[in-house]
Amino acid sequence: NFGQLADYQILSTVYNITRDTIAGKILIAKQFHLTADEQMSFAYQMGAAALLLYPDPEHYNSPNLKVKPFPDSPYMPADAVRHDSLIWNGLGDPQTPGYPATSYAHRLPLQSLNLPKYCSQLI
Repeated sequence: NFGQLADYQILSTVYNITRDTIAGKILIAKQFHLTADEQMSFAYQMGAAALLLYPDPEHYNSPNLKVKPFPDSPYMPADAVRHDSLIWNGLGDPQTPGYPATSYAHRLPLQSLNLPKYCSQLI
């Protein structure tokens, strides 16, 4: 389960799980194929209250593999942590995109920000 649209289609067709069944629930998915905001968007469309994301262990460098991590292989280091964002505004504080959020910085009004309306947490 990577939280892809296809995963929700399988829940619907194979297990007869509908949007009404998912509404208000907290979902969990592996994080790999999609960005966190794409996964959360699908969960939100299905009515989920929140989404917990965890890294797919198959894409980390297991000590048993004895393989060098990226860039020498496609595997992440065993101690690596993904840090995706649900906000695509550039870098930094959404009220001061591209600039430090100092006490004297001009801030965009909260109403103009396109902030997520849902909760997501990497675990």
